[in-house]
Amino acid sequence: MWMEQVARNWLTWEMTGSALQLGAVNFVRVVPSVFAGLLAGVLADRISKKKLILVAQSWSLAVFMLMALVVLSGHLVLWHLYASTMALSLGMSIREPVRAAYAPALVPKEHLIGALSLNATAMNGSRVFWPAVTGLLISAINPGYSYLMGVVFYIVLEILTLMIHNADAPDKNAVQGSMAGDLANAARFVFGHRILSGLLMSRFGPVTIATGFQVVIPVFAVQVLGMGAGAYGLLLSAEGLGAIIGGLTLASRRNIQRPGMIALAAGTALGFLLMLGYFMTTFWGLWVLLVFIGIAQVAFNSSNNGAMFSHTPAQMRGRMVGVRNQTRALVPVSHLGAGALAQVAGAPAVFAALGGLTLLVLWGVQLWRPEIRHAR
Repeated sequence: MWMEQVARNWLTWEMTGSALQLGAVNFVRVVPSVFAGLLAGVLADRISKKKLILVAQSWSLAVFMLMALVVLSGHLVLWHLYASTMALSLGMSIREPVRAAYAPALVPKEHLIGALSLNATAMNGSRVFWPAVTGLLISAINPGYSYLMGVVFYIVLEILTLMIHNADAPDKNAVQGSMAGDLANAARFVFGHRILSGLLMSRFGPVTIATGFQVVIPVFAVQVLGMGAGAYGLLLSAEGLGAIIGGLTLASRRNIQRPGMIALAAGTALGFLLMLGYFMTTFWGLWVLLVFIGIAQVAFNSSNNGAMFSHTPAQMRGRMVGVRNQTRALVPVSHLGAGALAQVAGAPAVFAALGGLTLLVLWGVQLWRPEIRHAR
């Protein structure tokens, strides 16, 4: 996933030289993310989670194969990047909610936040190595090899998924009802629950808005730092290193009593760290800042997710995740806004604006639902 993101964003920037196009290519993910994410949440409570994951991974594998052929053959045009972005978003939008809903079935409740932290560490920590590798491939050989390596990894991933043998029996009540009814029940359940609704709405700051900065990192690397694709990959790797540090720190805790308070502290730190990005003028200054941003991101996501799962009954987990993931599905809107702002005011202004908005949303929700900071 991270290799594809680096290759896609760099190819878009190289072909167009437009920060707005960067935002637009990432924005098209929003359509499959919103609708497929909700559908996946319902399906996760109806049929085998393992089978759903295998189907979604097979879809992504096929897209990576096609893009490897297109890029390596030298026939890439801009619409290929738009189409592949939408197609990969569809696969991820189905896979990720199902994987998240599967996690609580695999570990005891007291280890759930630790398990979610390890999962976040694995996903985000992969940015330590693979974005840097992709940057080198782009600089020295051909970005098409990034997609080719993705093909190899997806084959391995399919094999590993087949090795999971834990039961994931569907919810019998969900199977009996209509899918539209299940979606409506999920929405009523989440928004009718004061703590769940507060935890969900708080995500629009540190998750939906804050993540928009990632799309302007290649612009920052070129326009502010005067560097190229290698620097872009290394900057994303810094964020991944922070994710590993934050994830392993949380995973090492035997029992986290107040995840709501941890989420508030981490989200607040994330907002201020993003605002500091406005003042960064050196590669290493930005690199260190991105390490701390990665720590704050994982700490917020893991603690927020753990608190939401602890207030959700097992038979509703898939549908809750489908509703929750709409905050991530709308990240491309933030990408589009970040790209447009970078086109007008530059990449540093994007960091400052997103950091301020993150704090505004996070603390606005805290005033509206003060009980979420005490969620366990």
